[in-house]
Amino acid sequence: MKEPSIIIYLDSTVQQYSDQQLIIEHNVLLDERLKNLLIIELNKAKIPFVLNEKKNLAADGKQQLAFRSQFNEDDRLILSISRALIRYCSVKPAANNSAIVPMPLIKSWLSSFLDQAPLPNTQERKAVTKVPEKTMKPEKNKNISAVNSQDQRLKKANAEVFLNYTMLIPRPDDEEKEYMVNGSIIMKNTGDLDLKNPVICIKIPVEQGISLQGQILPPKLVAGLAMKGSDGEKGWKYVYDDWRDRVKTKGEYWITSIQELTIPPGGSEVFNGLKVLIREPKNSSVGIHAFVYFNEGKQQYASNNTISLSF
Repeated sequence: MKEPSIIIYLDSTVQQYSDQQLIIEHNVLLDERLKNLLIIELNKAKIPFVLNEKKNLAADGKQQLAFRSQFNEDDRLILSISRALIRYCSVKPAANNSAIVPMPLIKSWLSSFLDQAPLPNTQERKAVTKVPEKTMKPEKNKNISAVNSQDQRLKKANAEVFLNYTMLIPRPDDEEKEYMVNGSIIMKNTGDLDLKNPVICIKIPVEQGISLQGQILPPKLVAGLAMKGSDGEKGWKYVYDDWRDRVKTKGEYWITSIQELTIPPGGSEVFNGLKVLIREPKNSSVGIHAFVYFNEGKQQYASNNTISLSF
């Protein structure tokens, strides 16, 4: 099946977005993998953004993305978009992915991408040593081993991450305008390999009055305050001892399971500690994003949806 082309619009003249926040609008045909790559690259560049699906955005059988903002650092924005596109197209070279982008910029982006490409695996080939003949197994066992090895290589890790939430708004007569986002992060293993020990990164705006609530323990307090079960301590904890500093400077909450956690293929796990308190929001919109890392960071997945709030 031929994949839909990509059409990109960049609009930096829209006046209503005066808070320097990037608004990304897309139609229903947008590939989830491309959306995840955009989220990853924009977060790496520390560009604030809100991602919205527009059902009335013209489709014409093509993926469409519209970037609207008055973001001052256009070079950083375009570089982030180009990295996401290059990563998306390089994995599926046969797909007909085209973008309305000047050719000089494409060449520049390709050079930047190639600078980060991994080196050929020549050293590993040199490190392979021959097995002495006396230890070699019969020919039929070699064939079985080769088949098993090939089957193992065909297996892939994959996951789908979703945010499920409800919004609690203050009553009109409340003196303090406090909003509560109460929800969970659902992690489903859609691949062929086990996903072990998830590390969750919840990213919220860095401003006063917005904080993550819930029963998440600092690392030093796990031994004394963690819930006790028949197979040891349970619950969730912050990954870093300096978690408060990371929240203040980057707006990132890094969380992991206290106990060893494995999600088998077809299985799922839920983090129920997504409780974000917003006191008298100063901005007109707030975006909450989630990322999950498995197997010591070897597999990384952005949530398929984000929480976008407008006040």
